[in-house]
Amino acid sequence: MSKIGFVGAGNMGSAIISGLILHSGVSCGDVYVADPRISDGVLSLGVNVCDLEEVVKSSDYIILAVKPHLMGDILEKISRMVLPDEKVFVSIAAGVDIEFL
Repeated sequence: MSKIGFVGAGNMGSAIISGLILHSGVSCGDVYVADPRISDGVLSLGVNVCDLEEVVKSSDYIILAVKPHLMGDILEKISRMVLPDEKVFVSIAAGVDIEFL
């Protein structure tokens, strides 16, 4: 099974995480989440809570679910960890275009 990582678990990230685990059969052990403020709802799902580096290292698919103004900093950190073609990245940040990513 593929491992899915989340960078950010705010309202949108939490909703996607919950939907994946509760309605699509994704195992909580296959989900990795990095966010300094994890909600109790996400914690109760039993996901792997870790730092950004562990999310990137452990995941095949990485959902970038951070606020648009934080995306540049997150991308800079990730770019030091992995080459873009080694993982699949999906951004849900509003207004961040593909050229920026």
